[in-house]
Amino acid sequence: VIDSTESMIFRLSPDGVYQYADGHGFTKLRTSPREIMGRRFSELFAHRPEFMNLFERALAGEQLHELVTIYGSQYRLRASPLMAPDGTLEGVVGILSDISEAEAVRAKLAESEERLRQIFDNAPYSILISRLSDGRYVDANEFFLNKLGVRRQDLPHLNPSVTVPLLGIDRMSLLKRICDEGGIRDQEAQVQRRDGSTGHLMFSSVPLLRDGEQCVLTVTVD
Repeated sequence: VIDSTESMIFRLSPDGVYQYADGHGFTKLRTSPREIMGRRFSELFAHRPEFMNLFERALAGEQLHELVTIYGSQYRLRASPLMAPDGTLEGVVGILSDISEAEAVRAKLAESEERLRQIFDNAPYSILISRLSDGRYVDANEFFLNKLGVRRQDLPHLNPSVTVPLLGIDRMSLLKRICDEGGIRDQEAQVQRRDGSTGHLMFSSVPLLRDGEQCVLTVTVD
């Protein structure tokens, strides 16, 4: 199984000789398990002092969990000392995993999240995220915050039923309906303004999972 993965497993003797090596990932390092078996790490990595330091730390009994760069690709190195019952070092076992693709995906997700955040904050209409369990706001865009004259950090302390009172609509029942139906579009509603007058708005809402918690995202146009 290991031989078919991009990870590399190895074992070093107490004096730094490769006793075991396996994994298809060695091809990316321009070598193979057969080529390194029986050789010292100091022979293979004499030109990479940072690797020398890592292996020396592992052979000194240190648990390693490090990120390293090899031939332009990122790897995660995990290594643990093997200790005999009497406390003497029997060797080191480790696994080197290529995480370049995962890191590239992570970077693209971060870029997409930033782009969505820019759209969220700069939209010329109100966008709110409410928690299903209690209906409280967990986030809102700048348009909504400026309209109400509140700060983002104030949102958890606001009572949505008082902040935006919808006439003739039970807010918690509405949130549950949105989740049960997978969302609603272009719903009209009446809202009581601060001056006591009645206004009209249109909103669309969809269920949203945020930080593992069921929420509802709502876009509102007056």
